[in-house]
Amino acid sequence: MGNYCRICCRYRANESFSGKGHRIHICKRCGQLPREVRFRIETLDEIWGFLDQSNISPKNIRRLELLAQQDDPEVRKTASVVLEIGKAHPGRRKRYRRIRSGHPELWQKMLEIGIVEEWAPDVLYDSAEEWSEAAEDTLELEASDSATAREARCDENIDDDIPF
Repeated sequence: MGNYCRICCRYRANESFSGKGHRIHICKRCGQLPREVRFRIETLDEIWGFLDQSNISPKNIRRLELLAQQDDPEVRKTASVVLEIGKAHPGRRKRYRRIRSGHPELWQKMLEIGIVEEWAPDVLYDSAEEWSEAAEDTLELEASDSATAREARCDENIDDDIPF
């Protein structure tokens, strides 16, 4: 099966890891990358990991404050947005919906970075039932629009001769 490299996110053969690489889960190829590149990848993974936690703790917020002062602009920007998220709503339940309704400027920053996407149903709805109800309403609107368009298209083609 091999081992997982946490830098390139791939499973590689056992031979692709040195002794130290086995311990820190970095393959030989990724081990040859410059320190800044590896640090950037690991730091961004750490920042994204904070969003998966059930609670962004005060200790995590202190860590995000440190990461928001880094030299790398992408790390700095991502850390500052996640820091704002942690301060606005540290708990994971209904986090995105509350941020969307209560903090529209933060929501726009999250959309810019790619933390959420506007169409994501799990962000906007608490349960599958709410999402399915909203999806049904949307599908009904689309179906009525497409039916009207189809009727108009069919009415146009009534007078046309059949080509065969």
